[in-house]
Amino acid sequence: MIKKIYLSATLLAAVLIISGCDDAFAPKTPFVPEYVVYGIIKGDSLTQTLLLAKTYDVNGTNPGFNTESPEIAGATVKIRRKNTTVTMRDTLLERTDTSRYKAPIKAYYSLGFVPSYGDTLHLEITTPDGKTLNSRTIVPPSLYLEKSFYNIGGDRDDNLAGSFTLTWRIQSGFLFLPRMQIIYMKDGDPKQRIVEVPYYYTRINNQDQAVYPFLSSNPYAQFRYDAIDSALVSISRGDPAKNTYRILRANFRVITLDEHFAKYYSSTNGYLDALSVRLDEVVYSNITGGRGVFGSYMLTQETFVFNQEYVESFGYRAR
Repeated sequence: MIKKIYLSATLLAAVLIISGCDDAFAPKTPFVPEYVVYGIIKGDSLTQTLLLAKTYDVNGTNPGFNTESPEIAGATVKIRRKNTTVTMRDTLLERTDTSRYKAPIKAYYSLGFVPSYGDTLHLEITTPDGKTLNSRTIVPPSLYLEKSFYNIGGDRDDNLAGSFTLTWRIQSGFLFLPRMQIIYMKDGDPKQRIVEVPYYYTRINNQDQAVYPFLSSNPYAQFRYDAIDSALVSISRGDPAKNTYRILRANFRVITLDEHFAKYYSSTNGYLDALSVRLDEVVYSNITGGRGVFGSYMLTQETFVFNQEYVESFGYRAR
């Protein structure tokens, strides 16, 4: 009986080895070249850039053997908005990581093209070998921000939530990246200085760790007052001359990613819900005739003042 089981196991192993020679189980499938596009239209810039690359094959199974950069120059790249068409030009960008590719990055750019909220932008690329790639994005809106109090610190002791909160109303499908900075000066130095404000602090290994704003689908930004307190304290840490510091304002900004950029980011960085696990997730693409993403984002900025008594409680001067 034991001998029969052993023989059965041997036959099964042999079948698996033979099956492994079948094309369906080959470690390297037949190569089909594809074009890949990465273009994000920036709502806060006069300069737009786009990358076009082509997948490549190598001898063997190690893609690291390829030393020729995959970016493609010489294509015709057009962006159409209503009755206006912008043709992007070839350019070279600095390559910060030269461990694999040494030459500058081949890219495409345009100057003076500024998108507006609600614009439908059509992308059309004709590659050097005559292939056509298409895509589309709708530029997301600027946000109307609602704040929990008209200044920062005025409700420090009466705020039940213990936070300075900014909210915005917008349809679903977007991702948001907030950021808040405190702008201040020190007597004798004409230069304005900046300190970043975290959302809150968490305790890790008996040490307080700052948690800064991150990309999410939440239509709000909530800064705990104890985190704002800590940011203000850090401004003059180690300097007893507190009254030589002047707190000018807080700058808040939030970047809104359009539907395609948001889906692409989610597919390459995992689901936004930290408790979700997906094993069948594929990289999102909205490029017809190829792969990649053509998306857009919009920047919203606003300035907030600090409550004078709140600032003076740290020994500083307000504005």
